[in-house]
Amino acid sequence: MKYEVQGQQYNSKAALQRAWRERVTNAVVRARARCLISVPESHWFIEAAFHFEKQRARLYPDGVQLLDLAKTTNEVFISKPTNLAKAAPKCVFFQQVGLRHKCRTVSSMLQDHDTERDTKTTVAAWLRQSIQYQIDSFRSKQKRSKPYSCFRCGAELADRENHVDHGTGADSFKEIARRFGTLTLADLKGSTRTRWRKFHLKSANLTMTCRPCNLTNK
Repeated sequence: MKYEVQGQQYNSKAALQRAWRERVTNAVVRARARCLISVPESHWFIEAAFHFEKQRARLYPDGVQLLDLAKTTNEVFISKPTNLAKAAPKCVFFQQVGLRHKCRTVSSMLQDHDTERDTKTTVAAWLRQSIQYQIDSFRSKQKRSKPYSCFRCGAELADRENHVDHGTGADSFKEIARRFGTLTLADLKGSTRTRWRKFHLKSANLTMTCRPCNLTNK
């Protein structure tokens, strides 16, 4: 199947992805002194994204499905490597005109599975937020105990940065969430939250740790 962007044809999605990566790289090379680069050929990027159904849905959060409308409502920027983690050396930003908070990103790879990765991130954040009250309650209870110290190294925790730690292996938050079951965005509702809270309360083996121990115990 062929794809057309700005009058130029590409024989496959792979070819379109290669052209996307080349344009991102060239834009960064042309503007080395700046961290956020405005893209003159923004319409090319918008048209290219429209050939990827999942990307189209996430790049235009208000449900815009008309290509001409997307061109008038979105600005395109590219971030330099120094602005991002090593896992995403370059990133394209689609920002709605006049609305800075309406911003979506896509990597220089232009891959359709980005939505799946975003779903996992959203679910994980929802699970953590749902049991935050348990974390806060545990910390408050431990502050009243004597001694108030790190479970691993014994360091005094009063007046210093500390963390509530799930642990590793079977006790880790990731493993507890896995045992609870795979969730989709449609599952993130009140009844699921209630079940998850009960499951986490029963499964978690929380401890208090100092910051260094928490960061090394991963």
